[in-house]
Amino acid sequence: MRSLFALLLLLPITSTADIIDDYENGSIFLSRAVLGSTTDYEGPGIPGVLGGYRAFTLDVTAIAAPVVSFAKAQVISAPLGFLFFSSDTGVNSSLLMTYDANAAGLNANLSSSVAFQLDVFSSDLPAPTSLTVYDNDSSDTVAGVIPQGLFSSVLFPFPSFPSIDFNQVQRIDLNIDPILSGDVALVGFTTVVPEASTVMGAFGLLALLCIRRLRQ
Repeated sequence: MRSLFALLLLLPITSTADIIDDYENGSIFLSRAVLGSTTDYEGPGIPGVLGGYRAFTLDVTAIAAPVVSFAKAQVISAPLGFLFFSSDTGVNSSLLMTYDANAAGLNANLSSSVAFQLDVFSSDLPAPTSLTVYDNDSSDTVAGVIPQGLFSSVLFPFPSFPSIDFNQVQRIDLNIDPILSGDVALVGFTTVVPEASTVMGAFGLLALLCIRRLRQ
């Protein structure tokens, strides 16, 4: 029963997910029609963005018709909040989204959560994705794939980042690198916390064990 007590101490009783970016504020826009990269940022104080700043880098690595074909990335905050990243036919590009409070460091305590979650509105092709997390001393990168189709979520469990102290997260980099000419729309980037039902279930089990012990 001691181990169950320990589990209960680790589970948050009341906790809400941390929002990394809800894409509901701001209007960052990047467009590129030649090889190379373009970087822009928004801040300070953007609501719904961890650290108040977002920095986007759009990198074009192949383009069939320079100047005519484009890669684009933009936050469309109204009416629902989207990040839309698209590449014209014959264009290969990637989008890096950095959250680090404009290089000042997030100093974010995410330890009450158990995973990062990327909420996807649509993706016309599978889109390889990677998430890199930095604390004060180290970094870890985890790969994933945004599936083709509508309405999906991609999880990056915290145990997949063994070097990271989630009490002191300083920077988060999300990189999306679709297949040639891929289009992706995101509606949220958050953390995941244990469900209340998990906590109540643990308390219920503890109560049963206590009753059983009293009867013995």
